[in-house]
Parts: sequence; C-alpha cells; structure tokens
Amino acid sequence: QLFSPQRPSSVGPDSRFSVKSPIQPQLFKMRLSLLRAARLSPALKELRVHLCQTGEESKGVREFVSSQYAALKRDNPKLPILIRECSGVQPRLWARYEMGKEKSVSLTNAAAADVAKHIAQLGQ
Repeated sequence: QLFSPQRPSSVGPDSRFSVKSPIQPQLFKMRLSLLRAARLSPALKELRVHLCQTGEESKGVREFVSSQYAALKRDNPKLPILIRECSGVQPRLWARYEMGKEKSVSLTNAAAADVAKHIAQLGQ
C-alpha cells in the first residue's frame, strides 16, 4: 500500500482535528458580538446606560458593565460611555448621534449578550 490512513497510536482519534475552547459557547457569542460592537460608527457621539444597582431587571446590564465595559471603552477611547445608576430605574440604553438625535432601547430583563447586541445595532 502506498498510503495507510492509520494514525499513530499515541494520538487520540480526534485530538489532531478538534480544538477545545475554554470559552463557553454563550460567552463566546457574547464576545463575538462585542467585537462587532467595538467598531462603532463615528456618527455615534455618546452612549448612556441607565440601570438600577439592585433591581432584578438590571441584572444582565450590571453583568455586561462589569465584564465588557473596559473592552468597549478601550476600543472606543474618544466615545463618551456613561453608566448612570439610580435606585428603582428601569434599565435603558441611550445613543446620541450627530445633530442631537437620540435613540433608546429598553434593557429590562436583558442578558449581557443582548446588551452587546443592542449596542452593536445602535452603533451602526
């Protein structure tokens, strides 16, 4: 035989071909969407995030801020990204564009990945 498809016995059946990521799939998707959000449009002049420090409706927003704010700010150093905490407020994302135009999205009960998606949508 000219070619033998046998693998060396020291190598497992799929060990050469599979890549095992330490990142959980949900977290991986969130990071991918954040990478898309990192390239925000120059027309976007300000992002504001309103959230409650203790409310259950703001849990995903707090998670996003604690885990992803630094990377978002690092990738957009000139963009003001304001985090406004107020007791009892419903979580909301505000985007201000050129000429003072504003858009907002409710973040009530949104997961951290959803917050990243909303930022990406408003930042286009």
